Order: sequence, then structure tokens, then C-alpha cells
Amino acid sequence: MAAPIYSLTLHHLSPDAKEASAALADLEVSRVTPEKLRTMLTSLAEVAAKHRTDFSVTPEIRIKTDRSELLVRARDGGLTLVSWDKKLGGQNLTVADILAQLDQTAPSGVPAGRSEQAAGRAVGGSGLSGRSKIILLVAAVVAINAFTAWNLLKPEPGFVPPHQLLPTDEARALLMRAAGEYETGATAGDRRLIIQADGSLILSTYGPRRTIVEQMNRSAKGANIQGQVVLVTSDPSVLEIRDRDTVVLYGNVYKRRSS
Repeated sequence: MAAPIYSLTLHHLSPDAKEASAALADLEVSRVTPEKLRTMLTSLAEVAAKHRTDFSVTPEIRIKTDRSELLVRARDGGLTLVSWDKKLGGQNLTVADILAQLDQTAPSGVPAGRSEQAAGRAVGGSGLSGRSKIILLVAAVVAINAFTAWNLLKPEPGFVPPHQLLPTDEARALLMRAAGEYETGATAGDRRLIIQADGSLILSTYGPRRTIVEQMNRSAKGANIQGQVVLVTSDPSVLEIRDRDTVVLYGNVYKRRSS
């Protein structure tokens, strides 16, 4: 089985993930091998330790697999991981932990070598004539080429599970209920989220005394995921509405700000 190839989005990071700066624009890196990913995650861990108390930068690597996306964030001197299936944003993880999580999200299949051995037995069996062997080989080549073409042309998966957008009236009512200012806390490194009734989102990172050191804009639409009403952002990601005063985004819990 071929090794997986990943696509990355680097935030506040140099192309090799060894340097962090708020001045660095987001960077897309394609065709990343597992070995290169391990090296970049190791560099991100070193960046996390170096910028432990520097809240002006938020180094992150978004990893896109064949089935989902994972967000690795440098925070509090370590690495945290955010995914839809498993909320791990509050845990410090090692590079090995993150790679193991990626292995769990990889498509399950026959172990490498087993299918090749089976194919060898089928082609090399004593009951097949030379003509039959050739036909089998041609069929195998055609099947492999067809799968390769489908794999290259299939749409890339989003960061959200399958969902249905809410009707306009329901979506508008949901946004009206959720609209407001939320925050994870009030100290440097905490985050603020403003949800506006028109679906606009403003995400900010606090510096000392609630000063804004980073800000980005997103948008959101009302959606239904397995019976749960949520907001789907333009990343895309899922903004979970737990109750009137609590929402969750990227694994971070935000509380409505009262004043």
C-alpha cells in the first residue's frame, strides 16, 4: 500500500515550520509525505516551546487527509489537536500521538503486501494458461488506472461531516439566537468570537488586557448534522451551539460575554 500524501495549510509559519511570525501569510503545501510531515511537526513543537509566552503569533498546521482534516496548534508550549471526531484541543500531545491519530483517520484496507500476494497466486496459479494470465494482467492494469483517475478527480472532503443546510427562515432564526460576543477567557492568548445576525463571524486573539493581537473574518450558515443544529463556517468547520451562552469552535469552548 502506497504511503499517504497530505496537503497542509501553514498559519503564521515559514514553509519548513521552523519559524513563526504574525507577518507570515497562510501557506498551502501540497504532496507532503509522512516523513516530511513528521519533520514539520517536530519543528512546530520546537516553535511552540520557543513562543510559549508570545501570544502575538498562533502557529498552526491544518492537515488534510483522504477522509478528514486535523488542526495541529502550537499552544502553551506544546501541541494540541482539533478534529471533528475527537475534541483533543485541551491536551498536550507528542508528534507520535498526532501521527497515530492520523493513522486512525486513514482509510482502512488490506495490509500492504497481502493483496499483492493474493494477486500473485491468482496470476501464477498452475491452472491458468498463458493467455489467461495476460488477460488478468491487462484487467488489473485497467482497474488500477481507473482508480487512479477517480482518486485524482474526486472532490476534496471538507472539514465537516455530511450535513444539510437549514431553510432560510430557520437559518435566520438560529443566527439571531446565537448572535453575540463570546470569549474563551479574558487573559492573553484567549480568544474572542463575535457572531453577527447576518452570518458574519469575527475571530480574535487577546493580548494583555484584552487587546486584539490577531483578527480574521469568516462567515457561517445554519445546518443540520445528524439531527443536531449547528453553524457551518466558510473554512469549512463546525460551530457547535451547546446552549444560549455556550458555543464550541475548533475545539475551544466560548462563553457569551455579559458586559
